[in-house]
Amino acid sequence: MASNAPNEIDHTSVCVPYKGGKLEAGLETTGLRQEIKNDLLRLGRRFAIILKNCGRAIVGKPSILLVERSAPFDPVAFVGKQGWSIATKETNVHAAALRTLCPARIRIKSMLKFGEQAITGEERLRRVRASERIRLDANMFQALWDNQHLIPENWKEGVGGSDRYIYFDGTVLQSPIGERYVLCLYWYKGEWCKTFDWLGRESRDSYSAVL
Repeated sequence: MASNAPNEIDHTSVCVPYKGGKLEAGLETTGLRQEIKNDLLRLGRRFAIILKNCGRAIVGKPSILLVERSAPFDPVAFVGKQGWSIATKETNVHAAALRTLCPARIRIKSMLKFGEQAITGEERLRRVRASERIRLDANMFQALWDNQHLIPENWKEGVGGSDRYIYFDGTVLQSPIGERYVLCLYWYKGEWCKTFDWLGRESRDSYSAVL
């Protein structure tokens, strides 16, 4: 099991050359010192990659998403109907201040308590607000939608045989008659889908995307 000690070096990666049935003599040989130096350099490069990937070891190319903030999210364009707006009092100001997003840092948190089968979206929103986590907002939703290859793979996993809906509770949309909705993503039949979900609906898949 890997150690969590921050300053511990994995010495097993430093190999001593073996030739002719015996170890090369002496740790002072130039060749062995160079091999050790090269191994340490490789460890340093790997650590630098981990730092670039938001402090997590990730297989593949490091990726940071740019979040478009030059213009506000347009609910009318998204829904396709006039009269929709953003409930500004519900906007997560901490999310709105972020200009970049590291997908590896996103967590999907269930807001259900032990023994609960379902809660309304309004209750999910209340609980995630109380948790003081940063709720991903509509601009972050759009950044992920535009870069679907960077959406974490585990978001595709269903729950109890049903699709998993992942809510972006940092932005609340309001309909012309005052009903409240949030954006969500879900994986269906091999592709990502997007929609907006009424906060008055009871749901057992109450997963909020947070940092």
